[in-house]
Amino acid sequence: MMKVQAGFIPPTPKTDIRKMDTTPAMSFQRLLSSKDKQLSENHLDSLFEQLDNCGKHLTEWKTMDAFYRYKRAVKDVLSELASGYQLVENSSLMTGSTHQTVQIVEVKLLELQQKLLQDEVHHLEILDLIGELKGILVDRRG
Repeated sequence: MMKVQAGFIPPTPKTDIRKMDTTPAMSFQRLLSSKDKQLSENHLDSLFEQLDNCGKHLTEWKTMDAFYRYKRAVKDVLSELASGYQLVENSSLMTGSTHQTVQIVEVKLLELQQKLLQDEVHHLEILDLIGELKGILVDRRG
């Protein structure tokens, strides 16, 4: 019969952590990140759809109430783009950073507001500014 000494710890085989099979965990992580990205895409798509609807309403009615709804929709899209949707900074020619994008959008919104406050605002001018704003946001989306 073999006697076991007190405090004896049997040797354990050395395992190289780099060679461990982490495929199931990695595939779960990829699945989770793809689902998260898909949810963000769907949410962003719905925000852009809301932006389009507010823009149509603004061109049709040309009221300050419609403008403020449109402005809120623009801000919603901007905040979604800034809050983690794009983990990598988009370095396009027109909008290199989030701060520049916000500044450009603010200038365009002020220009649109001034045109609405004028009595002789043309339908095409409003459509042009709405198109520019949407273009800036779509460019930021990447």
